[in-house]
Amino acid sequence: MTTAAKTTARRTPAKRSYLPADRRRAELLAVAARIVLERGWRALTMKGLADAAGVSRQLVYQHFPDLPELLVAVTEHLYERAREATVAIIEQGAAEDPGTVAQRSYELYLELPPEQRRILRALSAASASDVPDLHRAQRYVRDKILELWTPDVRERTALPPKTARALAWMMINAVWGLADLVDDGEIALPQARTLLGRFARLVAQPSNAVSSSKARANGARPRRPRRTKSKSKKGTFS
Repeated sequence: MTTAAKTTARRTPAKRSYLPADRRRAELLAVAARIVLERGWRALTMKGLADAAGVSRQLVYQHFPDLPELLVAVTEHLYERAREATVAIIEQGAAEDPGTVAQRSYELYLELPPEQRRILRALSAASASDVPDLHRAQRYVRDKILELWTPDVRERTALPPKTARALAWMMINAVWGLADLVDDGEIALPQARTLLGRFARLVAQPSNAVSSSKARANGARPRRPRRTKSKSKKGTFS
């Protein structure tokens, strides 16, 4: 073989093995997840995925029409098992104390590998103006989490849908924040569990504000607190 022939042979890329579409998609998702776990969400691009997987960009686009679609698919790939476990916790805890349910969900979150917890928080906190392509994945993750928890919060508190959704998101962020404190060694895990249980029991109690809103919906005027008259002395300013 001539020198030129040898050079050509060395430059010829190995032929990519054929895989069924579902297996190829799963392979690409695994590579994409590894990129995100090792280098963060900003490191994942269509070209970067193609290079890391040893395929063409055209093939990547065949499975994921654009980058936001890829980001959403990666979040599904990473957190589907956690989502299924959360569904089980909510269903089993429907008749249980809200503090106990919150503690179980907290323990489930802590069971995620630290890298997965970190990138989940990073996705939630990312600014849409800084990384526009992350916005769709951001909203997707939030909506999927709230689809699970908002009905449970409404059932326990009798709050209107939007208010229950906001309260559910507050609870989720409390779970994440406590996990950060535990990871940083600021509080111990047992203390974090106790705090979260107390917080969940507190916020799950129907409030007077709910009673007032129901009264207004029924055409009744909410009671105003009585004002006590205070005697003011002459020559003084209040």
